Amino acid sequence: MACHGTDERPLQLYAEQRFRLEVSWDDFDTPLSNEELMANFRLVGGFIARDDGERDLLTEKPLDTRSGGLFHGGKGLHGEQDVFLSRHDVGYRLLREFSGGGIASPDCVAIEEVGQ
Repeated sequence: MACHGTDERPLQLYAEQRFRLEVSWDDFDTPLSNEELMANFRLVGGFIARDDGERDLLTEKPLDTRSGGLFHGGKGLHGEQDVFLSRHDVGYRLLREFSGGGIASPDCVAIEEVGQ
């Protein structure tokens, strides 16, 4: 919850077994509600670049600086490497597709949890 599950973070997201909206501790592993999903969707929109002159914080913050990303405070929590090491990472490509308004192909499935 220290990463994006507190009010102090600009990108505060709801997630199963993490930060939840009006869900009891006993039910933290239940799927996200439509309200939680929509809240995540609306918030993420503020981190997506609107034009070519802007930096896309949603995709560039978790990308390692050696691959052109921006400083990400969470890097220290990932053993001094960022969430995505390169632009070729499947999770990064999925996030980039989403950021651009696209929909990933149904056969494009990460083989491991993103950021783990």
